[in-house]
Amino acid sequence: MTRRILIVSHHPAIGRGLRALLETMSEVEVLAVVVGRLGQVEALAAAPDVVLVEVEQARDSHGALIGMPRTRFPNVRIIAFGIYPGQETAARRAGADTFVVTDAGDAALRAAILGG
Repeated sequence: MTRRILIVSHHPAIGRGLRALLETMSEVEVLAVVVGRLGQVEALAAAPDVVLVEVEQARDSHGALIGMPRTRFPNVRIIAFGIYPGQETAARRAGADTFVVTDAGDAALRAAILGG
């Protein structure tokens, strides 16, 4: 089953890098890369299965950005990612299903996306 993914990042280069990585995974279809809140509502119209949100974005909007997709799509899987393991608590409190540390590697990201 292919997972349709929306990537939300605070920097275009991070979003492009994640897109390039995810496009190497046969189980994934990247719908869009959104920088910050700009365009997220429109991107959600594509009905993603997974939203990959950078914790920096979640902090900037006090967690609203993590919960936003769930209000439209209750079954969407929300994965937060960040630099520090200590960011996991805040991300989960904001509504993320899981958290991935950016240096955890491709296998950890794949497992989070696929629900493993």
